[in-house]
Amino acid sequence: MSASEITIENLIETVKQRPSSGDPQIISIIGGSASGKTTIATVLQETLGEDSVLVSQDLFQLGKEFLDRKTSVYKWDDPRNFAIEECEQVLGRLKTGVNVTAPKFEVVENIRIGTVDINPRPYVIWEGVYANLTPRLRELIDMSVYIDTPFPVRFIRRISRFIDSRPVSVDVDYSTPVRQMLTSVLRAENDFAQKQLTHANYCIAYDRAGINKEIKHFVDTTNSLPEMYRTFRNVTVIDSVEWYGLVFTLKKAFFEISQSGVCVYSTPIDENDVDYIKNTFKKVLGQ
Repeated sequence: MSASEITIENLIETVKQRPSSGDPQIISIIGGSASGKTTIATVLQETLGEDSVLVSQDLFQLGKEFLDRKTSVYKWDDPRNFAIEECEQVLGRLKTGVNVTAPKFEVVENIRIGTVDINPRPYVIWEGVYANLTPRLRELIDMSVYIDTPFPVRFIRRISRFIDSRPVSVDVDYSTPVRQMLTSVLRAENDFAQKQLTHANYCIAYDRAGINKEIKHFVDTTNSLPEMYRTFRNVTVIDSVEWYGLVFTLKKAFFEISQSGVCVYSTPIDENDVDYIKNTFKKVLGQ
């Protein structure tokens, strides 16, 4: 199946015009990390109002209960961390109009903290990285939408979100979003997440007019970093890519982003990750 490109405005109208079968309709919103899934799902939910309920797959994470995270190459982005069978069971009950109890997940603490009651509505908006992953999920879903946001946009968003969500301090490891996005997250996307596009009905492409806005926010955010994260280091360059005025540079043990020759973000990376990053660097950041 080839997904048809659609705008958020047309998506809302398409959902409203869908014939009702009497049972709740499940609309899935899929996309990679920081693609804008939650934003679009929230806009859709707010437009549909009381006729809809938004359910995030993030609720179903195991977090610290995911015992294989240390050995998994996907770490927290391993599909097993998202308790897929539990997702299937909850959606299956919502599909039949039954009230359900779902887990409640605390992102900062990375643990489940009790439960949340979800009542079925005519439209169930189901969003997540693996919202369409299994045949059973696809069987339950009435319409699916893939958010196709370029990796460089998602990459700098993820860095900005990491900085925004924490008090700026020399004690914070600001290499975390780089390591995650260019290793475990990218592996999971290549092996699982991106393949869901073939099962989507529609695709929302990123509005490239917004790239400069994304870059400005990224630069403004990184300006608050400690000086050690905004300084070039004299380390051998492995590769370099320019994208909309930002220059991404991979060095032997560092990753740097500069603009007009000025370093705006520099962070060490694990030497064990360098080979994998080197092999995917231009492919994902040279878009």
